[in-house]
Amino acid sequence: MQKITGSGVMIFIKHKEETLVLLLQNIRKKQLVLMEPGGIQETGLSSMSNALKELYEETFAGLSKADLDEEHKVLVNFEYLCYTVYIKIDDLKFFQEVMGMNQKILKMSNNRSLHSFNECKGFNLINLKDLANVNYEYYEQDNNKIPLHQRTKGAFKQLQDKKIIEKDLSIQLPLFQCSLDKIRIKNPKSPLHVLNNQYTYVIH
Repeated sequence: MQKITGSGVMIFIKHKEETLVLLLQNIRKKQLVLMEPGGIQETGLSSMSNALKELYEETFAGLSKADLDEEHKVLVNFEYLCYTVYIKIDDLKFFQEVMGMNQKILKMSNNRSLHSFNECKGFNLINLKDLANVNYEYYEQDNNKIPLHQRTKGAFKQLQDKKIIEKDLSIQLPLFQCSLDKIRIKNPKSPLHVLNNQYTYVIH
């Protein structure tokens, strides 16, 4: 049995006629890289639970889902499980504002115990076409090329091989709706407790 060392979620967003990908800006080895929400497998959690936890924490409690589809996942480098979710968001500007506001509040609370937040410097919603045009190597922003993390490049290759991303860049996944909700975290010791009553998007 292969030992799984981590898991995460690649989020594809349908916005009008475009397909976007949510990637986070993380510092790895003193370099800014882009990667999907995900991380090291936490003891006691299943790969799916771990991926869902990473999704919630690394999107600044902006996105949550009750479960993930075991069918639509890929194995990267024989050790990392990347789940996939395809969501429809109509008001992209508001979605970015929600995540941006949650990030700002977490930054102001300056809680060092939230490991994923300390790593994450922001997020990008990137057109899938732009990534495909450069073979999923980097994203160009303000004349800067931000490279994709090796893990993320590997995930995109597997998603193409598995035909979740088709040659015409259509996404072969069920499309989920999202609804806005208020964050309610009961545990006062949770680093995310400061976000109570802020908005979150629940994927159905």
